[in-house]
Amino acid sequence: MEFWSLKVAPGKPTVYEIPEHIVLYISNASMVVNGTPGTGQHLLKLEANGYKSVICALREKTAENMALAISLSGPSKLKFIGSKKHPIFLTGHKQEDVEDEDEMHVENKLDVPR
Repeated sequence: MEFWSLKVAPGKPTVYEIPEHIVLYISNASMVVNGTPGTGQHLLKLEANGYKSVICALREKTAENMALAISLSGPSKLKFIGSKKHPIFLTGHKQEDVEDEDEMHVENKLDVPR
């Protein structure tokens, strides 16, 4: 297991590619309020494998941090689109896909002559 972090710059899409045989677990989104605070919601959107979704809505002074429970497996190209005003930091961890390892062990056992 390895720590993972990504900064989603304000108003710019941020791309992250999950390598093959890796599972990414996103567990937190935090908005850093820079300069003059604005009002309203700051949406964090995710585009992956042809799907688009809002994964969280943050609000200055009341909800600048949100716990998430998102798991995504590779290979996948992710595009995060955040707030137009403030950066959003995502944190979590990544690890090797255990199911892939289990399948490899089963295949190896099948190749053993009896």
